[in-house]
Amino acid sequence: MTNYTRLTATETHNGKPETTTAYAAFCVYRDMDTDKRSLESVAEKLDKSVTLLGRWSSSYKWVDRAAAYDDVRRENERQQVEAERLKAREERKKIIKNAKSVLAMASQTVGRKVQTGEDVTINELVNLLKAVMQEERAEYDDLPTQREEVKHSGSVENTLIILPAKDDK
Repeated sequence: MTNYTRLTATETHNGKPETTTAYAAFCVYRDMDTDKRSLESVAEKLDKSVTLLGRWSSSYKWVDRAAAYDDVRRENERQQVEAERLKAREERKKIIKNAKSVLAMASQTVGRKVQTGEDVTINELVNLLKAVMQEERAEYDDLPTQREEVKHSGSVENTLIILPAKDDK
């Protein structure tokens, strides 16, 4: 991998180590946004000649080193995004676990009502079914593909989300 830190004598084509001043100029070049990175911009910022910066850039491989630095930065950002995504996924798993507990209690309540002969409203059943289906979708990252309305006494009570059967082919 290309070195984006200060170069030693063995790393340059002229056999001389990169000077502190040249390295500082490289750091200005390296840290610029890639679409604004230019020797002219560095020259203006540091009040140096473009010719001198061109010589340093060539001798000390600024373009390759800056590209290597960009690659490392992008990889670090990708890893950070991935770590955040995994953390969010673990948080969702905790939420789902808690939701399952609530769903189990609701299911038991509806079950007791059915066993004791109490009236169970259509809304209670629909809400329980919706919760179960939502739980399954969340667990398997499955998105709804079809919506159907459940009507009771001629009015729309709730909307059920119907998922297609998985094809094992």
